[in-house]
Amino acid sequence: MIEVIKYIVKIADSKKGEDIKVLDLRGLTSITDYFIIISATSVPHLQALAREISFKLKKEKNLLPLFPYNENDDRWILMDYGDFIIHIFIPEAREYYNLENLWYEAKEVL
Repeated sequence: MIEVIKYIVKIADSKKGEDIKVLDLRGLTSITDYFIIISATSVPHLQALAREISFKLKKEKNLLPLFPYNENDDRWILMDYGDFIIHIFIPEAREYYNLENLWYEAKEVL
C-alpha cells in the first residue's frame, strides 16, 4: 500500500502539486487507512492533478476509485480508493476544511 501512496505523491509532485501530506489514519477510523492531501494553485491545476492521478493509477496500477469523482468542483476534489482517499484542494478550501487539524491524531507519514 505504501508503495502506491509514494507513487501518488510522485505523480502529484511531478504535476506541481503543493504542500503534499500523507496522514496515517489506521486505528483512528474505519473509513480509510490514509489521506493524501494535495494543494493546487488554481481550478485548472486542481482538475489537471485529479485527471493525471486518476489516469496513471488506472494505467500503471490498475486501480479505479470506488466512486467517480466530481471534476466540476472548483474547490476540492475527493478521490476515494477505499484504502486511501486523495484530497486535492485549492488553498482557500484546504485552509477552510483543515483536515490536518481535524485529524490531528494521525501520524504524518510522507
